[in-house]
Amino acid sequence: NPLHDWSRSWSLSRVKGLSSESSSFLWKLLHQLLPVRERLERMLPTVSSSVCQVCDSGETDSLQHALAYCSASSLVFNWMLAGLGKFSENLTAEKVLLLDFTPREPLPHQELPLVWFTAEVLQRIWKCRKDGKVCRLTEIKAELDAAVNLILNSKFGDMVPVLREMF
Repeated sequence: NPLHDWSRSWSLSRVKGLSSESSSFLWKLLHQLLPVRERLERMLPTVSSSVCQVCDSGETDSLQHALAYCSASSLVFNWMLAGLGKFSENLTAEKVLLLDFTPREPLPHQELPLVWFTAEVLQRIWKCRKDGKVCRLTEIKAELDAAVNLILNSKFGDMVPVLREMF
């Protein structure tokens, strides 16, 4: 993506208010370091196929496929995309994976609610995938609700209504 504003994406991946775990995950995502089969096939002689092993689509297990299009994660990703779409214009899976947000209106702490929600959901999708499980939207919503409740009493508490509206 040579036309993409990478400095903005990298800046958003380490915006104040994200946990170190979220920043680290987003850094790996933006640098395409997450171990999807497409990457592993290039790096490891023992991986002989880049085809997704989680679904039966026959698609290459790229980052976009693994996080957005695979049948094991697409329901959760599409839910996240719809939530983000309430506050950001012209979103696509590709834009979300690049943290390319265009807020419709000023938000508390600028893009932090969008980046936080994205990081939290994508980390949970990735964990399910890593553990060989199908993502369950009800479980992810419950985990996010608990995380949002923790934010309520922090200095970022004013972004909680925005986060809850994304649900």
